[in-house]
Amino acid sequence: MPPDAYPTPTASIGTMAHRRVTIGRKKNGTLRKINASGKMWSPNLEMAVFFSPEIMERMEAETQEPETEEQKRLFAELIRLDIGKCRLNPEWVEWIMGFPCGWTDAGCGAGSPQESEG
Repeated sequence: MPPDAYPTPTASIGTMAHRRVTIGRKKNGTLRKINASGKMWSPNLEMAVFFSPEIMERMEAETQEPETEEQKRLFAELIRLDIGKCRLNPEWVEWIMGFPCGWTDAGCGAGSPQESEG
């Protein structure tokens, strides 16, 4: 996926409970996340990165043929990957968004409301 096509990062990256993820790769190459009930939506940034071919190979992703008739109509393959211990590098996310280095550092500002001058 080219960098200009990555989904926008959200505050919930790395906090959601989607550790074992199933993604369908459409015949045109686009990805759709599939939950246990079959509902589909676009993957977030974390999933889009981890489901790139280079990362999938390193993480030993499982690929399989689509199972249901709807999946066969929509997808070229299904990919299952455990991303439980994987996290995106914050500096890389800053870079991909065009932010200056250190833009999202938590060390900026007062440590607590009591320390602020307000």
